[in-house]
Amino acid sequence: GQLSFSNIFWSTLAIFQTSTLEGWTDITYRATEAGGFYFAGFFIIVVFLVALFVVNLILGIISDSMLQTNYDKKPKPPYLLEKIKRFFRFLYLKISMTCKPKVFI
Repeated sequence: GQLSFSNIFWSTLAIFQTSTLEGWTDITYRATEAGGFYFAGFFIIVVFLVALFVVNLILGIISDSMLQTNYDKKPKPPYLLEKIKRFFRFLYLKISMTCKPKVFI
């Protein structure tokens, strides 16, 4: 398909395609032929600024947030195991309270 800068949708798509480095040279050649040498400088700035810096920054933020969510997840014991622990704790307390040695004087 032919990309152009005739409206905001096609312009955004052309800049996005340039930032992903997929076929950006064709867009640069067509824009340079239509508008002059200054458009080549614009696309070089877009490639260096967006493709090599911003995309890596976004990917770093996404991977860091995914790692952070994995660290926040702590394995929780199942409900039944928690109930059994409470029962034995209760039983231990009852036994320890009732089985105290009595001192006879």
